[in-house]
Amino acid sequence: ARQALGLARRIGYRHGQGEALNRLGAALRESNLARALELFQQSLRLAEATHDQRLKAQNLRSIGIIYVYLRDQRQGLAYYFRALKIGEQLHDERRVVIELSNIGLAYDLFNQLDSARLFQERAYALARRLHTPTNYILYGLGNVARKQGQVAQARDFYHRSIAESKQVRHLRSLNFAYVGLATLFQQLGQSDSSIYYARLGCQAGRTNGFLRGVLNAATLLTQDFKARGLPDSALKYQSLMLVMKDTLFGQEKVMRLQSLNYREQQRAQQAAASQAALKVRYRTFGLVAGLVVLLALALLPGGAASAYARPLADGWLAFNHFAIASALVSAVTAAILARRLPPWWWAQIIALSLAVPLVLGAGIAHA
Repeated sequence: ARQALGLARRIGYRHGQGEALNRLGAALRESNLARALELFQQSLRLAEATHDQRLKAQNLRSIGIIYVYLRDQRQGLAYYFRALKIGEQLHDERRVVIELSNIGLAYDLFNQLDSARLFQERAYALARRLHTPTNYILYGLGNVARKQGQVAQARDFYHRSIAESKQVRHLRSLNFAYVGLATLFQQLGQSDSSIYYARLGCQAGRTNGFLRGVLNAATLLTQDFKARGLPDSALKYQSLMLVMKDTLFGQEKVMRLQSLNYREQQRAQQAAASQAALKVRYRTFGLVAGLVVLLALALLPGGAASAYARPLADGWLAFNHFAIASALVSAVTAAILARRLPPWWWAQIIALSLAVPLVLGAGIAHA
């Protein structure tokens, strides 16, 4: 990913830069969430600048995953739903399957089970129609069934997810399904089966470098061995659990994530402020143009002024005279500071801006 990023930058290929940044962020997501988030945000800005909707959706999903990791439900789901909207607009049904399943998994994490089931079932129906993999979806359905006490259904979903994960050689979803099944057996009080599947999940996570999956498996194993009165084995997995927690959620990384989030909020606020300033500028230009037209009409001979100036001036003077004058003075000030107008214009323009309401008012009275 780093080589691809360097090459794309050398040849000025912005789409390639965005793709490489996203891939690099995905590679770092398990070991350095802060850096991954930073890379995803950079890639997202490139996608927005180049109007690349597919890359934008990919980054929205990637950023959503990080916020879900951090248990930020509002932010995580907001990014997921934005990614889903783009997928639907592009009529990219394979992408829609992934977004629906991700939303279902997020609702499951926050124990909103009805919503979790709804989105997973939508994802499953669409995936079956498209003949695309359902390994993650089956895992999500297994979680919902387990939490709702539907043991047989949960076991069936998990085993189907395991079989499909092996078939497509997807170690990460294999870890998820093993850990889900181990959790089910732990809840049923069957510690032998729980330990067996948790160990398989730990192995799959380590092979894949999926630190979060290793953490989940090690947590289950620590609990199981403590419950069975085996302190040495419990200590072994507790140590592994603490190492994974420190790697994923070290204080320095959390502080950097908070800083990144703050900077992103500041960037959004600056963008909003720039938009507001642009609107003010356009409004100022409109006021200046209107004043010039009305002044010209007001200076026409009496009959012409009555015919043209009255209806326009009636509406225009509904505005606050002070606001009009202030807007004109502000525009002229900016022009002078930019050295676009000579300073001697000051007195004439300010006098004009203050006199226009009086001239127009006199014209109306005369008419």
